[in-house]
Amino acid sequence: MPLSDTKIRALKPRDRKYIEVDEKGLAVEVTPTGAKRWVFRFRLHGKRPEMALGLYPDVSLKRARELRDEARQHVAAGIDPRDVKRARKESALEANRNSFAAVSGEWFAARMAHLSKSSKDRAQRALHSDLLPYLGKRPIAEITAPEVLRCLRRIESRGALETAHRVKRVASQVFRFAVATGKADRDPTSDLSGALTPTKKKHLAAITDPVGAGRLMASIDGYQGTPVVRTALKLSPLLFCRPGSCASWSGRKSTGRPAR
Repeated sequence: MPLSDTKIRALKPRDRKYIEVDEKGLAVEVTPTGAKRWVFRFRLHGKRPEMALGLYPDVSLKRARELRDEARQHVAAGIDPRDVKRARKESALEANRNSFAAVSGEWFAARMAHLSKSSKDRAQRALHSDLLPYLGKRPIAEITAPEVLRCLRRIESRGALETAHRVKRVASQVFRFAVATGKADRDPTSDLSGALTPTKKKHLAAITDPVGAGRLMASIDGYQGTPVVRTALKLSPLLFCRPGSCASWSGRKSTGRPAR
């Protein structure tokens, strides 16, 4: 007689484990501790193995019968359902190892370790706030440009246009790392060129009043950075060069000749 939920719940533990049969090879095994485990017994290649289907009530009676029916189809085709179950488990583990979350963690450890705390914090925020909640579990090789764009549109919808562009750059770095390590074929963010709302550049206002200029000079004099940067900062008010020109000058190798 087939089992029912009422009958299964009423099963009590004994000194030794015992079996209560449902139908078509499905049974529930009751252990001395009171645990109830679903098993599917079948005949294949002259043997009578059994396959675990999970614990009751985590796996309901209805679900156990569905799993049994699926396993019976494999047996009818001459396939051991336990091999199918193992293959699915291995595939799931492989997908988890190559998920966006896993690869982004590898990228962060490999590429961000030497950067400043502020750079690390920005990358972490981009990942944990705007990318991982939506892409974290997805196999990175299967993520498409529209999926990434949906993440970026959510950011744009709250008015954070610069953040959207920054998150796109972080995502691109993760995808390119995946390509380099053989876990993806391409970076889908390359298809999103021009898809985001452009940001407006904001230029810093020039300091024109004497008091403000004095404070700037005092700050330059007290700066404790690298010698090259300190020298460039001290030269800037003497030469009145643009910030980009100072940066370019400070990055040149010394040739022993005065700059023209």
